[in-house]
Amino acid sequence: MINSASDYRTTRGGAEDYVVSGQAMDTRESMMQQVYQTGFAVVDAQLFLDTHPCDQAAMAYYQQVSSMYQDAVSAFTAQFGPLDAPDSNDTTYWSWISDPWPWEGGCI
Repeated sequence: MINSASDYRTTRGGAEDYVVSGQAMDTRESMMQQVYQTGFAVVDAQLFLDTHPCDQAAMAYYQQVSSMYQDAVSAFTAQFGPLDAPDSNDTTYWSWISDPWPWEGGCI
């Protein structure tokens, strides 16, 4: 179980620790990996809480990984734009369409 953000980086490796085919991942990919991993931890904790709703340690863990997930999403969004259309904060231009679509190489 991940007990803190520093434990998460220690057990899972920081962005600089991810390696693909002998080369370090670029910043975008490593940040997206962090979003995926923390998102998985949130869903996993949710599923556990479905069957153990009174488990205080699980509830604390869920709150912690939820916060880590929101931090990962916020960091990614700040640097690369929104991950989902509803996260787009634009008021004058619908910039959601500005990034490459998956068939244009926009998918990581």
